[in-house]
Amino acid sequence: PEQPAKRILPPPGSPLKQQPAAVPEVRLASLTADHAYAFRVGAVAILDDGSALYSDWSEESDATFVAKMRLPNKPSATPTSSKTAHVKWTMPEKQSYDVALAVPAEYDVKAERIDDGALAGAERSVKLTAEVGSLERGKAFKFCVRALIQRRAMEDDEEKWTSYSEWSDPCEMPFVAEPVNPQATPLAGAKTGPALQVKWGMSDLPALAREPSGYEVRWFLADSSGDDAFPQHVEAGQLEHVITGGLQPGAAYRVQVRSLLKMDGFEDESEWCEIEQPVVMPMIAKPDPPVVGFAAKPPPPPGLRSARVVRLEWSAPQTS
Repeated sequence: PEQPAKRILPPPGSPLKQQPAAVPEVRLASLTADHAYAFRVGAVAILDDGSALYSDWSEESDATFVAKMRLPNKPSATPTSSKTAHVKWTMPEKQSYDVALAVPAEYDVKAERIDDGALAGAERSVKLTAEVGSLERGKAFKFCVRALIQRRAMEDDEEKWTSYSEWSDPCEMPFVAEPVNPQATPLAGAKTGPALQVKWGMSDLPALAREPSGYEVRWFLADSSGDDAFPQHVEAGQLEHVITGGLQPGAAYRVQVRSLLKMDGFEDESEWCEIEQPVVMPMIAKPDPPVVGFAAKPPPPPGLRSARVVRLEWSAPQTS
């Protein structure tokens, strides 16, 4: 349907033959979002008696104009590393009036912290997916997407963004709760050799935090980075683990724990939570030297060679 015309009039008192100093332009409001428009222009002359003369309408504009880009659908977000989230979305299905609509050239994606609304990350993508990084783990985020179209500006022949959609409905990304206060204690007298008993706790769940579906425990020498350390899996609900095998007496070890989350295709892992101080394995005391003695034996029967029996005795050290 036709929209009401908007007039561009010369300044009061100007001669009718004088042209406006600038190229006539007008900003139109009340256009319906997600619709395409064509435009016509007509000239108006205001006479001295206040009457007006109107020209015919111009030819219809060749190019159509989209008032606003179509709104992307609500995105989804899943963590891909400790500080990165993978965001994906779709566009609404085409309608009957979409023939003249411009196709989005790119998309903006932003991440905001739910607790204070602060902007945590932003990316621009030409696809329907984006990787948003620099996210603080242990925080809840919401993600929004908007579509963009672009044209070439006539004055400098540079590409400029001319139309944005509204931001999509936000999606919220949950995260796994982190373990707290891990502790490790060497076990004395373990049958399997040197061992460490590791225990940890869980704090109250903040907003959007999820109960862990399992844990991982790893340990490595205090003077190493731990990048090659192989973690051991601990089932959900268990807040302790005994480390056995490969521990060296007298060596200092760093021990770390993290929680895991797997549900409905969503996976997350917390940061490693480390014991404040390295744990030093106790030394194993050496036994006392054996005592060598000779046990008295009855004389051998006639015709047999004599024999000697060596008896060894020692004492076990006190365990600590």
